[in-house]
This record gives sequence, C-alpha cells and structure tokens, in this order.
Amino acid sequence: MFLNQTTQTQVKLIMSANINGLACILFARRILLTAGAIACAILPLTGNTQPYTPDSADRIVETLPTAIVELAADIRRTQRSPSNSTTENNADIMQRAMDSYQVALATGEARAYGRTLSILHSWPERENKPVMYHILLAAVLQHNHEFDAALEQLQPVLAAETNGTDRLSPSQAQAQTQALMMQSQIGLVTADYALVKQSCNRLQDSARRPVFVNCQAQLDGVTGNTGAALTLIADTFRTGTDLNTLDYQELLTTAAVVAHRTGEQSQAEAYYQGAMRFAPDNNYLNVNYSNLLLEQNRLDELIALLSPDADSTMNAELRILLARALRARGAEPDREQAAEIIDVLTQEFELALMRNEAIPHKEFAQHSLYLVDSPVAALSAARENWMLQKEPSDTRLLAQAAVANDDQETLSEIEQWINDVGTQDVRLQAILTANREPRS
Repeated sequence: MFLNQTTQTQVKLIMSANINGLACILFARRILLTAGAIACAILPLTGNTQPYTPDSADRIVETLPTAIVELAADIRRTQRSPSNSTTENNADIMQRAMDSYQVALATGEARAYGRTLSILHSWPERENKPVMYHILLAAVLQHNHEFDAALEQLQPVLAAETNGTDRLSPSQAQAQTQALMMQSQIGLVTADYALVKQSCNRLQDSARRPVFVNCQAQLDGVTGNTGAALTLIADTFRTGTDLNTLDYQELLTTAAVVAHRTGEQSQAEAYYQGAMRFAPDNNYLNVNYSNLLLEQNRLDELIALLSPDADSTMNAELRILLARALRARGAEPDREQAAEIIDVLTQEFELALMRNEAIPHKEFAQHSLYLVDSPVAALSAARENWMLQKEPSDTRLLAQAAVANDDQETLSEIEQWINDVGTQDVRLQAILTANREPRS
C-alpha cells in the first residue's frame, strides 16, 4: 500500500498500528494537500481581519455538515466526561484524534482538521508519543501545507532503532514504510526530488516491491524519465508478483497521470478507467480523468460522471470542472446549474474569510481564472500556490494565469524551471510554446 499522487493527489494511505492496545487505521489522502493562507488583491488575509457578526439572530450564516455537528457533540461529551487514568487519557487522545481525522477526510472541513490538531496538541508534554501520533500529526500538517513541520514529525519514525536486534519489529517496519511514503509525497509536491529519491531508495530496501515501484515511477514521471516510469509499471503488471488490489489501483493511477502528461491520451484513458474500477470515488482520479474529458471536449461524458455527486460534499476542484463543462455545453439549464455551483463556491470562500480560515490557493485560483473572470486574483493565488507546491498541474495553472495577464516574465520563469528539473508535460509545453514572445 502506498500514498499516491497529488493534487490533490488524492489517494488513500492505509495503515494499522497498535498503540497502547488501541487499533488505529489512518486514511490519508494527498488531495488532502489543499489548504494554505492566500494573499491576493481581492481577498486579503491579515491579522486585523475582523470576525463576521450577523445583523440578526435569525440570519442563517451557514448550514453545517452533519459530520461537523456530530464532531461538536463529541467535543461536548469529552468536556463532560474526562478520562480517569493517564493511560486511558493517552489512549483516548489517540482515539478522539483518529475520529476527528476521519471526519476531516470525509468532509474536507478545515474545522475538523483544526480539531484534530487541537486534540493531538493536548498530549501530555513530558510523555513519550507513539509512532501513530507522529504520523497522524504529520498528515494534518501536510494537509495544511506545513511541509517542513510535517517532515519533522516523521523523523522520529524514520530514525527508529532495532533495539539490539537485526531488524525492526513488524510494527516499526510498517510505520517506517508509511513515513517514507509520506516523505516521498511531500518531496513530490515541493519538487524536492533529492528527498523523493532518498525515500524511494529506502523503500527499495525495506518495503514490498510494488511500493518501491510506485515511488520510483512517480519520481521518474516528473524528472524527464516518463518512458522509464511507464516501462517500470508495465513490467510490474506483466510479472504480477506480490500485487494486491490497492497496488493495482495505485500503479494504474500513476501510469494514467504519466501517460496523460506525455500526450498518450488513449493509453491514459485506459489506465484511468482501470484505476477507477478499483476506486470510483477517488477524488484524485476523478479530477484528472475529468480534465482529460474536458480537454477532449467530451462534455456530456464529463457532466454525466460528475452530476450525480454535484452537491456541497463534492470536492471543490471537481465542482469547478463540472461548472466549466456545464457552461461550455451552454444550454439554459446547464448555465443555470453552473451559476448555482459558482455561487456556492463563492459563498464558501467568503465564509472562510469570515471565519478567518485559510483558503486553498489552487482552488481559489481556478475559481478566479475559469469561473469569475478575475485574472489578477487568479495569478496572485496561482503564484502563492506554486510557492508551496510545484507539481505539473500547479505549474500549468500558474502558466494559464500568466497568459491571462500577459505576464511574460512568469512564463519565462516557468520555462526555465521546467528545463532545469526536466518536467515533461505536453499541455504545459503547448501553453509556453503558444505564448512565447518572438525573438527580435
């Protein structure tokens, strides 16, 4: 099992651990990585931002998701019924943190992530922390784009010693594998490819081969070795050795994304559809496959794929894609539905500002660029996003925002950067080629 992909590379990482007799399962998704403070002209966030106060006690400010209501009830129960012993307290902290994190994953709510962080920070300062504590805290920090802090939390897990034996215990080995996968994903997002290589090398020595293959293929896929990435995955499929269902899903996803970047659209589609048979609700897969459909102007298929889930629980990036497809198809009902989606997204950004919460750079940039015709705000948000994460989709978004603002300096900066790191992405290259200033 391995944590795969990006953009909100949205993938599932599953791990079981026994902590003080408590069985825990951590589900971490890379699409997790969508939160961060945004600094742009029309949505300034400053320390002086004042809380929103309704003008009437009857005014509905927001309808809370059911999961958030349940989380609030859990907080009240916890406050009324504290545990009695230190051992019970520590086990209870981990259980409550896991429960809160599951709500965060299910809803994407910043408040649930904040609650998880608060629970973890309640751990007694002088008491040793179990490995799951570090991994769970790292996952929340990763979601919040606090990548350095997340990496710091992984270090105690990665540095675990063998206690005089030749090998780590099974639980230590499993924890280290998970930490290495998380470390590699942070390296991929931040374009720290030396860190990814280091993680892959350790996985090659300590993890199941499919885990290493996925890590190496993802690294090859962003450093100019896309052919090697696809060959490595194809060879792994051909042998079929040591592959489980999750392995197939993850490797198919990696292959689909790499093939998509290289312009092999039919191959990419076959891989996407194969992966979606294993994980039809995976946000990362749906975002990338939806982009492929949009690029091919297959609007009916895209709308049919996303419309059944077109409600407030659907990932913001998917709702943006659905609104774009509906507007492009252009029938009056489509335009009305698109307008409703845009209004809801706009209100969500405004509510986040009222609560003085962080706004995800990437989704806000997409909203500004594609839906509300605010290219200046889009460029500001896309650049803030690119300062934190430099996956190919982040770079494409910055390039598209730069084109909308006729910002040749940013386009030149992007071109230099991809030449330096070896990024292969036909869509990004097409943007740069079409908008390159002619030489005098």
